[in-house]
Amino acid sequence: MNPVRLILLLTVSIVSTGCIRVRVHDAERLGLTVCSATERVQERWVLYLGRSRADGQTVDQTAWQQFLDEEVTLRFPAGFTWLDAHGQWRGDDGKTWQEPSFQLILLTDGDQAERIAAVSRAYLERFQQQAVLRERDRICSVLDPHTGSEP
Repeated sequence: MNPVRLILLLTVSIVSTGCIRVRVHDAERLGLTVCSATERVQERWVLYLGRSRADGQTVDQTAWQQFLDEEVTLRFPAGFTWLDAHGQWRGDDGKTWQEPSFQLILLTDGDQAERIAAVSRAYLERFQQQAVLRERDRICSVLDPHTGSEP
């Protein structure tokens, strides 16, 4: 659908009904996140954190846990997930590099970009990193509670 036509239809809909009604596929084409009634819109952040330090050492599990306790848990006490990962990329010199890494995954309500950036800066400084990759996506989430019955 033509974007001008969609805006005109939305304007007419708002004026005539007092509410917005958008077809799901039109909303998705506009980049809007459409969730079901049981889901909620959240932002999923994934930070890719290299473990190789400038001094030749590797960020070990003890240092990582201390970082989680002091930097991440304080900013995101509701919880997060982390994974051991392995990164690979091609450098400016054309050489392929590999590095052990961590992935830190956070689901947030609302705009938490500054708190995420603070975690990234803290990791960069504490472990003398060249860069941290941050990925953000808007998602639909639902927490399925345990009902106590077997499927």
